Amino acid sequence: MAGFGLVGLGIAVVVPLAFAAAGRSGPAPSQAIAGVATITYTSGLIAPSAIGGIAQAISLTGSFLLVTAVVCGLVAGARVLRVPARAAPASGPAPADRGSGLRRS
Repeated sequence: MAGFGLVGLGIAVVVPLAFAAAGRSGPAPSQAIAGVATITYTSGLIAPSAIGGIAQAISLTGSFLLVTAVVCGLVAGARVLRVPARAAPASGPAPADRGSGLRRS
């Protein structure tokens, strides 16, 4: 039971982080948030029936092994979606220091 509790705590953080990341992305964050919501709700409707169909075809253990393999593939491929860091400006103060009246030494 403690293991299920820990898994629940780990998974509970994913959806708020996904919505926060969507809110910080690109020029139209509202569209990104709507996309995340659509994917989240659609997967919540499709996943149980897909797992049940796979379990009917092979076995329940096999369906969970397949889900585990897909999740591991998503984790391994998540680096592809990472946005590269922006380079710092070549001259002038850092954006946080502009207008503060403080100079770096």
